Amino acid sequence: MESPEEEDKALDVTDEDSEKKSRAKQKAQREEELNDLKKILYTPEGVRFFKRFMDEGRMFASCMTGNAWTYHNEGKRDFMLRFWSDICEAAPEKIPELLLRGMDLRKLFGNSLK
Repeated sequence: MESPEEEDKALDVTDEDSEKKSRAKQKAQREEELNDLKKILYTPEGVRFFKRFMDEGRMFASCMTGNAWTYHNEGKRDFMLRFWSDICEAAPEKIPELLLRGMDLRKLFGNSLK
């Protein structure tokens, strides 16, 4: 029979191993997500989708409306910014294409462009 100290030590090792496995699984899952995103961004369909997604998400436009729509717009923008962060991590070389080719810059930046 093990002493209480030995039992605690065994539990600590088990917890540590479990935590390491969990971190490794999370890291592998994150790498898989980024690889999936990169593959999508290297297809014409993926680029078109994300251009539309960025337009709809009003990523670079002002969210302020002077009424409750501000909260709605900021929620859309915040959601898009999470994906933008992933895009920057997965395929930073695709950023110019997403920002410039064929995008309606007035939708992105609002009426500030003249």
